[in-house]
Amino acid sequence: MTLKSAPFYWLECDARLCKSRCPNKDDETIAYSDDVSAIEVARASDWKRTTDGRDYCDTHAMNVCDQCEGYDPTSFPGERDYLCMYHWLSSKVAP
Repeated sequence: MTLKSAPFYWLECDARLCKSRCPNKDDETIAYSDDVSAIEVARASDWKRTTDGRDYCDTHAMNVCDQCEGYDPTSFPGERDYLCMYHWLSSKVAP
């Protein structure tokens, strides 16, 4: 018998001080044998990936802009329609 190992994949949230990961450590599956599966499961769980390759859990995904796919940690009261501050302010300027 030969002991074998392989790399395993999961995503960790890139938001400051966030400890979330996908899949969760308490889930039945805690890692995947390929990166594509890990990314697909995270996306199905409402995680978002930014243009610079960072991943954000479903809690912090609301700070990923729908237009530029950049992360904006700015706290902002009310609804921003999933836009970064730049795109939200741009949408409020009269043409």
